[in-house]
Amino acid sequence: MFYQFSQEELRALCRTHIETLEMWARRFIHGTLVQNYGKNYFDYKNSNGDPLINKEIRNNVLKLGEKHPQIKQRPVDGMYFEDLIKILCNPKLYKHFKPALDYMYPQGNEEVRCFLSRLIPTRNALSHANP
Repeated sequence: MFYQFSQEELRALCRTHIETLEMWARRFIHGTLVQNYGKNYFDYKNSNGDPLINKEIRNNVLKLGEKHPQIKQRPVDGMYFEDLIKILCNPKLYKHFKPALDYMYPQGNEEVRCFLSRLIPTRNALSHANP
């Protein structure tokens, strides 16, 4: 079926599907974390003082927010696709995402990480107009 598409049609189709996945992941992560940790999940710390969102992701979001304050509405909107995968697959957080992901990825967070990580090179190439 895909052989019938031109390169441009195939790029547009792939880009649309990956962008849809990315938007869904942002909405899913945000909604799930708000439900379980409150609106300030980005700044949430457990009883040991450990942050819910790791330092690298937090720094990326803060840098992007400083650079483009008009874009970021929710903390999750400032995360890279790779960051979304890290959050979805985080062993401490996966219990919250498992009910929605379990049917497609019954082997758990490592399977989710494996399949979603395969999309990173394609997503990045499409986003930066590379072949």
